Amino acid sequence: IGTLLAACGCSAGTPARAPGRTASVTAGTVVASASPSSPAQAAALAAYTGMWKEMQAAAVTADWTDPRLATYASGEALQILVRGLRSDHTRGLVVKGTLVIHPKVISQKPPSNPGQVVIRDCSDDSHWLNYVAATGKLQNNVPGGHRLVEALVTTAAGQWTVSRLVLHAEGTC
Repeated sequence: IGTLLAACGCSAGTPARAPGRTASVTAGTVVASASPSSPAQAAALAAYTGMWKEMQAAAVTADWTDPRLATYASGEALQILVRGLRSDHTRGLVVKGTLVIHPKVISQKPPSNPGQVVIRDCSDDSHWLNYVAATGKLQNNVPGGHRLVEALVTTAAGQWTVSRLVLHAEGTC
């Protein structure tokens, strides 16, 4: 996630450690907890969770060209993910481990028929580690931690995607 923060320049604080961190493990290891109270909230949470699953699948090989990323992310959020993956690829890194997310819907607009949903998350990347792709060896032993993630999920033509993403520094939640 550190690479994502550095690439977007849109966080409340960039962590000083692990500049090459991105989300990555095999799809299916994202753990999510959420209780949507409307179809729009359920769709927004599904887009957010799907974004991280696709990011993880792409990041195992640092594949910034993976077209599946655009299924759940668009606009600024997609650019952040792509830049982070490309940075890892350029640096010869992949990341392995487990991501735990706890997304919660904070608001929706308009209330009656929402086209925008704001999600807040305290993601736990404490089990993600950078590996050198060529050797499979651990790059460092920086364990990560808990960080605040804020996402704007929007709908266009019936498709919900994360369109804005702010990843805060480690220790912000």
